[in-house]
Amino acid sequence: MVLSSTKPFIHLKSLLLSAVLAAFAAAVLVIVAEAQDSTISWVCSPGYVWRDAFKDDLVCVTPQRRAEVQAENAEAEKHIDPNWAVYAFTHADDCRHGYYWRLAGPNDRVDPGNSVDRKCVTAEASDQAAYESDHPYDHMDIRYNYPRWGNLLFGGYRLDLCLDWNSSCRGVAAENFCHYQGWTGARNYAEDLNIGASQPTQGMYFKSNSVCDQTECDGFKYITCYGNISSDRVYRNPKWLGHRLDICLQGNDGCGKPTADAYCRWKGFTGTFYYFVNRDFLSSNLDAITMGDGQVYAANKNRLKSFDVIICQ
Repeated sequence: MVLSSTKPFIHLKSLLLSAVLAAFAAAVLVIVAEAQDSTISWVCSPGYVWRDAFKDDLVCVTPQRRAEVQAENAEAEKHIDPNWAVYAFTHADDCRHGYYWRLAGPNDRVDPGNSVDRKCVTAEASDQAAYESDHPYDHMDIRYNYPRWGNLLFGGYRLDLCLDWNSSCRGVAAENFCHYQGWTGARNYAEDLNIGASQPTQGMYFKSNSVCDQTECDGFKYITCYGNISSDRVYRNPKWLGHRLDICLQGNDGCGKPTADAYCRWKGFTGTFYYFVNRDFLSSNLDAITMGDGQVYAANKNRLKSFDVIICQ
């Protein structure tokens, strides 16, 4: 097919313009991608909603319980003793007889701007609100948005979709991340595909200096974790007899779970729920001790393996 003398020129200009626009779009995408900060947000577990006893009330309850709380809020002023100002602001005297301050939180007031008045409810409702506020994680999940991994002092890298190179991906990687953060498991997650060129990724089992920086490298947009683990079960950088805990019981024997189990039993638990060992732990100023024989491996240029975290069962 023969083209006129003007069409190739127009076509060339179109190609150049397309290339410029594509480069601009790519630059914008990089800027946007780099602007994605790693944050956390709280969400209610499935079947639960925010209680909304007061502004920014971070407690999750059933829809029925939320409706009860809203009814209490609507009736709150009716149960305040009209003569409260002449009293010494005691728990009993500010409310009418048979009613008590709910105290669901520090801002649980009829008038948010008033530092004195409180919402007056029945004793049963007050006790229930207190219990809910004392157990905020019972029905609450945490969402890690654009989670990161690696040396977080320097920003780290986007968490890779796989624990190791192309293995143990998606749900397994999300579950391990939640365990490491001190949660029972992963509720759900969302993938962020083809981000490696603008945001290199690193998996939890990658070596510390290894990243995936190609376009096809994938990460997580978010991971939602559930079931907060009591802090008395979580031991970060665990120590024994004043030294970092070596991952082996003796020499190169009984490494990993057997040592973690022994440590948890020493702490009074039945065994290990989860443990994590940094694959590239380089001890420059620390030493490690084996529980089996009490051998202390002094700090030197050798790579010493030590637990990052042990969570007991």
